[in-house]
Amino acid sequence: MVHRVTTLLAFVVCSTVAACGGDGGGPSGSGAEGSVSVSRDESLESALRRASTDGTTIRLAETTDFSWTEVYVFSEGATPKEVSDAVGAPVLDGRYYDAGNLLVFSTDGQVERAVSVVPDMLKASVGTAYGRGTELVPLGSVRPSILELRQPAA
Repeated sequence: MVHRVTTLLAFVVCSTVAACGGDGGGPSGSGAEGSVSVSRDESLESALRRASTDGTTIRLAETTDFSWTEVYVFSEGATPKEVSDAVGAPVLDGRYYDAGNLLVFSTDGQVERAVSVVPDMLKASVGTAYGRGTELVPLGSVRPSILELRQPAA
């Protein structure tokens, strides 16, 4: 009886992982031919959490250590088509299922990096290209807070 329960439990876990697109190796929806690998950036994630907790406005460019000119922000459930239509290049091979935001950084239309940050703490217009001057502004007085991406005034 114990063997049957263990076998059934193993089957359920394996089926769930397969159905959810998980490969056991990091953020979901990454690695297809023509797409980029979605990674985690602990330094970026820490900077965002600090701004959210402290209620401070920061420039997104100051939280990254790589070159980029535009960033696009997506939430859990984003489809490969939504992302590629906005960015102009394939990024995901399946729906984005991490419990956080997907940030796709590019330079002149060329994807530089796709980063998953947890938790979902960013408010942005889907499909909008935000530039290097973009600020992350805490919303409201409750901490930690949602950070809204805002373009600098022209």
